[in-house]
Amino acid sequence: MIPLNQELGLLSNYHALLRLRFEDAILLDNRIHEAGARSCSIPPVSLQMLLENAVKHNEFTSVQPLVFELWREGDHLIARNRKQLRRTSTRHNCGMGLRNLDERCRLVLGRGVTIQDSDGSFEVRVPVRQADQSEVFA
Repeated sequence: MIPLNQELGLLSNYHALLRLRFEDAILLDNRIHEAGARSCSIPPVSLQMLLENAVKHNEFTSVQPLVFELWREGDHLIARNRKQLRRTSTRHNCGMGLRNLDERCRLVLGRGVTIQDSDGSFEVRVPVRQADQSEVFA
C-alpha cells in the first residue's frame, strides 16, 4: 500500500509525460483534496494503470481531449472517463490490467474494484484503506 497523496504525485508525473507526447489531448481532473489524500492508502501504481487503460482504449485530440476524472467517495476512489473508443482494435491483453488491479485490491484490502461500463463513460471504483489517526501519513 502507498499513501494516496504519493500515488497522486506519481500520477501527476505520468500525466506530465503524456502531455509531452500528446500535448493538451489528455486532461487530468483531480478533485481529491490534499487532506483526504493523506488520510488513506491505495495499492501502488493503481492510478497510472487506470490512466494507461483510458489512453489505450480511447481516441483523443486537442479538440476532443480525453478527460480523466478522479474523486473520492467514502472508502472508494473513483476514476472515470468519457468513452471515445478507438476505431482500431486494442483487444490483445484486454482487461488484464483491470483484473490485476482487482486481484491486488482483493489481496490487500479484502475487496475488489467495481467497474461501470456504460455507453457514454467508463468508471472504476477502487477501494482505499483509511488510516487510523495514529498513522496519518506526513
